[in-house]
Amino acid sequence: MKKTILFILKIGIAVGILVWLIRRSGLDFQSAAAVPLLYPALAAACVFIQLVLTIIRWHFLLRCIGIRLPFREIFSLGMQGQFFSLFIPAGSVGGDLIKAGILAKRSPGGEKFNGVFSILVDRLCGLTALMLFTLLGCAVFFPVILGFPEELRIGIYTAMVICTGVLCAVAAVFFHDILYRFAFMKKILSLLDRFSGGAFTRAAEAIAHYRKNWKILLGWITATTFVFFPFLAAALWFLGIGVCGRRLAVSLCLLASNLSQTAAAVPLTNGGIGVRDAVAARIFASGGCTAEQAALIPLLFTLSMLIVSLSGSIFFVFDTFLCKRDEKETCKMTEADYNNGISRKNHE
Repeated sequence: MKKTILFILKIGIAVGILVWLIRRSGLDFQSAAAVPLLYPALAAACVFIQLVLTIIRWHFLLRCIGIRLPFREIFSLGMQGQFFSLFIPAGSVGGDLIKAGILAKRSPGGEKFNGVFSILVDRLCGLTALMLFTLLGCAVFFPVILGFPEELRIGIYTAMVICTGVLCAVAAVFFHDILYRFAFMKKILSLLDRFSGGAFTRAAEAIAHYRKNWKILLGWITATTFVFFPFLAAALWFLGIGVCGRRLAVSLCLLASNLSQTAAAVPLTNGGIGVRDAVAARIFASGGCTAEQAALIPLLFTLSMLIVSLSGSIFFVFDTFLCKRDEKETCKMTEADYNNGISRKNHE
């Protein structure tokens, strides 16, 4: 009940932010309809490619611990997880719950635990890459940030401090066995584990299975930082051309992408919808776009993400159909075996 209420509250916050953003910018439907369809399509393609790359990353993380499932199954699970993250009260983690449940059924008996924990490790890789992407983007384009309004600069500086703290926390998870040797660190980590409801211990257990493959983890974190997330910035760049009729500065799109994605990582709304839009709109407005253009670009980006996420329902329906077909075939085989057994018994 608490999760359901929280889910409804998050939806209300997201809708409230979006309504406020639209009214504040004076955006109307005609402006959105005037954008050539090509650019939202290119943005959706970039979002889809980024999602496919994250699914490939998870596929190889599973292979690291000896779980070898066909890629088509992994791809289907990834798309279904993306779809259910929009509707399950747990938010973006809700999709992970679906993936974990189905993966536990399909993994070999002794590998169910490791298979489920691979999802957590995949999340840690993505989170680490996002924090690195944000810090590097802010460092490289720091002169651009200095030209932003003071309140926006303060918010960006705060985000940089938070990103640094998250990276330190991830490092503590990876090297927890070393840190536990120091008494004061043991107390701090135990306190963190208590406040997180045991999340630190679970993350440490998941990382332990990948310690020997640290080079692979580092490689995927690097690829996610410099390849995966730039696709999202490219999506904003394409939308900027469609909305503004000109090419926006790459620095502006990168800053809007990484800072809005970092803000969306805070579980204030479901999937970061609303929060991501507000942050990106503020950055675009500070970069020279009109209020209407600054609001429309992130709104179209969110629409692209929703379309890609909703496409996961196709895999859910198809997978459900296959499961039902397999169940029927199993039932027919069981019934045939039963009838054959009765026939043999009567014959004897």
